[in-house]
Amino acid sequence: RTEQGEGFLGAITSNSAESEQLGNSLNAALHSLTAVLRRVESGQGLVGKLLIDEKYGRETSTSLANAVKSVERLLGQIDEGVRTGNGAIPALLSDPAGKQKVYALVDSLAVAAGNLARVTENLEKGNGALPILLHDEEFGRAFTGNLRSFAKSLDSIGKKLDDGTGTAGKLINDPSL
Repeated sequence: RTEQGEGFLGAITSNSAESEQLGNSLNAALHSLTAVLRRVESGQGLVGKLLIDEKYGRETSTSLANAVKSVERLLGQIDEGVRTGNGAIPALLSDPAGKQKVYALVDSLAVAAGNLARVTENLEKGNGALPILLHDEEFGRAFTGNLRSFAKSLDSIGKKLDDGTGTAGKLINDPSL
């Protein structure tokens, strides 16, 4: 089969378009893996930092172990409450109205999570002012500068009005007008 270009080994050892495409895919994957490994070896990213910085690795490991213990305790308490019928969760779940509230809350959270995902996706890929502000640094700096200038002008106008300077300031502050 291999000699006829069939199967995996046959596909990668034959002179076919499929062999060339598979070779290109493997080559691209190896280049990508090499780039990732270089970043890890230089201490970049979470995995790199965990491997290079022993103190950070120990602290992270301790934090994760503590988090797992906390979750285990919480799940144990929930399980105990469900088995014995004590606690807020069993009370809510045994009461039909409470059960409906819990289900409604879960449904609302699911809707909120979906909406948040859409907003995040739109901010990441969408058009409009906010994505432009997030992704175009030059525009963001110019916009921020203009906003600061506008705020200073408003502050100056507000002070003049409060002080009674000019016609508008006198109209606001002079009761005889």
